[in-house]
Amino acid sequence: MGMWADHRKKWEDAKKKAPDKERAKKMYSKGLGPLLSEFDGLATDLGTARSKKGWHPENIKDLSPKATKVGNKAYAVACDYRTASGKAGWDDMAQAALRIEADLRRWLEIEPKQWKPTDEYLDLWRLAALQTALSAAGLADAKTADDLRKLMQEKGDKINDDQAVLAQLDKFDLALRQLNSAAANDEADVVKGKVDRVLKDPAHLAGVAQQAREDVAKMLKGAKRLVDLQTEIRNFAKTNDVKQSAAAKTRAEALLKQAQKHLTVHTAACVKANGLLATLPRGT
Repeated sequence: MGMWADHRKKWEDAKKKAPDKERAKKMYSKGLGPLLSEFDGLATDLGTARSKKGWHPENIKDLSPKATKVGNKAYAVACDYRTASGKAGWDDMAQAALRIEADLRRWLEIEPKQWKPTDEYLDLWRLAALQTALSAAGLADAKTADDLRKLMQEKGDKINDDQAVLAQLDKFDLALRQLNSAAANDEADVVKGKVDRVLKDPAHLAGVAQQAREDVAKMLKGAKRLVDLQTEIRNFAKTNDVKQSAAAKTRAEALLKQAQKHLTVHTAACVKANGLLATLPRGT
């Protein structure tokens, strides 16, 4: 809460002590509280614009007259309230209004003496801000509007290329998630369960044995898809679009490691499942 918001709170608290509520409502009907809140916001923003961290001369030029206008309104109301309160013999209200009046008068005397930017200063400041922004954006070489348009077009093309690269890497990531290695271990356990059933009663479970073989064939296709996907990622990582982007290069390397990890687990599961098929009796 700023200084002027604090003044409003104290004024509202003082009003509660008025001996005659109906009379107070008529005496204090000019909206000093809302004026103080509005002034608090403007004065705070103006102070920020003048601070080292928030320095902004355009805001100073814009906010100073606005704050002064609202401050003058609030000052006039505070003077009226102080006079009316004094005549009524309401000391608490008179003192609260007097403090607001005094602080507003002090602010209104100081503000005209504060530094304010000239039009020439603002032109130079805007130019400096533009040069800083262009430099940060890698556009400092622009000397003319045409130069700037060309550089911006190049930047736009580069952004579009980067987005396309990241979109492709997202597709690889999704494909790897769909070929989750944990699922391969579960599939191998399912094959083991079916093989165990066949071994207990091979004469009546030929259909189950065939299901086990189909399950293993499906697992092998998944492993083949992983090999192909790993190759696709490796080839994509070698493209210039990926090499020229540190973020894309790092992501591609991480996907390759992930693919290898999945492939290792998936291959082990396939070897295990295929070994189980070898235990099936002939003819099942």
